[in-house]
Amino acid sequence: MKIDRSMDSKEPVEPTLARLMGYLPAITTLAVLVLSVFNIGYFSKVGLHFLGVMDLTNLVYSLSFIIAIMAGSLGVYWWGDYFESLLKNIGEPAGRKKIAWIVGVFVVMMVTLAWGLFHFYPSTKPVHFLGDRLAAVAWVVMSAMLVAAHYVRWTRTRRIGIGNGFFSFVVVALTIYWVGRAVAEHELYIVTTSYAFTLKDRTVPMTGKILRASSSGFLVFTGNRVAFLPLGEIKEVKAADELVD
Repeated sequence: MKIDRSMDSKEPVEPTLARLMGYLPAITTLAVLVLSVFNIGYFSKVGLHFLGVMDLTNLVYSLSFIIAIMAGSLGVYWWGDYFESLLKNIGEPAGRKKIAWIVGVFVVMMVTLAWGLFHFYPSTKPVHFLGDRLAAVAWVVMSAMLVAAHYVRWTRTRRIGIGNGFFSFVVVALTIYWVGRAVAEHELYIVTTSYAFTLKDRTVPMTGKILRASSSGFLVFTGNRVAFLPLGEIKEVKAADELVD
């Protein structure tokens, strides 16, 4: 006797899809919150007053930092088993001490590598001290350790606590804020791609780095200052030579 299982194979699909659709409002709200905090951090570096003239509905710039985060997260794939063994012990004082020791060794190695690179290859040394990027790295490490500790606690006790949950929320929000500032700092002082803007009231083109572009105009870094160029005042935009600070 032949049994038709075509209907049985489709039964789990609808409940799963319904659950995912149920999470959609929460995911959307979380995405808007993350992008909002990121933009606040970004524009706190280039100028908060520019928030009013830029089209923040253009999410391409805000989402671009996720690419770098995903690329950096590939290490989780290669070191997944090792990270998992650390997470199993993060709930114990000895485990947290071991993780702190590993993080400390990693920081010392990165500082030593940077010092050696800047000492033997002075041309790679940044002109500006990249304090926001260093602060962002510290916040990311602290946030990752805190979230991992709460995750382990949740798997064991199925509770986190209002105080711990609120503290984690604040730390993650500040981490996103500093990541936004770090991205702005990178675009201001590290990126060298520049463009020449031919304006209606100027005969000599203005050369600068494009920070943001929207339907209202361009946010440009030129002459060590951030300027907004309205779209109606621009006649032509073309790529220029790399701009050196």
